[in-house]
Amino acid sequence: MSSAIFGPVFLIILLVIVGGILLAVFFNLTLQRSMAAVSKPNQSIEPGLIWLNFIPIPILNTVWTMVFGIMTCKAMNKDAGKKIAPINLAIVYPSLSLLISVLSFSSSFVFRSSRDLGEAVSLGVGLLSITTIILWIIFWVQINVAKNKLKTMNVSSTDAESLDSGFVNDEF
Repeated sequence: MSSAIFGPVFLIILLVIVGGILLAVFFNLTLQRSMAAVSKPNQSIEPGLIWLNFIPIPILNTVWTMVFGIMTCKAMNKDAGKKIAPINLAIVYPSLSLLISVLSFSSSFVFRSSRDLGEAVSLGVGLLSITTIILWIIFWVQINVAKNKLKTMNVSSTDAESLDSGFVNDEF
């Protein structure tokens, strides 16, 4: 009887964990490729350092992702010469994630005595979690779009530079 109940629950938990890890890997790849799209002089950090957020320290992961996202957005904007990367979202969604962590931790200890207040905080954490996930997806899409714009800008400027050899032919 217990294996019939725990089997599907275990499978669902396993799928959620594997899915979360895959999402994190693809998100990190996007951030790494975004920083790699920036020209070397404008890179403020090595692209591969994003993988440091897989060190299993929960708050540090969120802070490192925020720092790397901000640095990537600034470098992309500097390289493009205009604002193409969503630096505001690089600050907002990790900040909300940190707030969720603090509220979750505090609700389990501080609000034990007041059930109504604990339920209200739990509801707030749930709504903030949904908002954070939506903002994270928006950031992910926008940073990918900015990376593609930057690559297009770099390709078109490289093509124009390669066509201009510097040789002036006055015979025509």
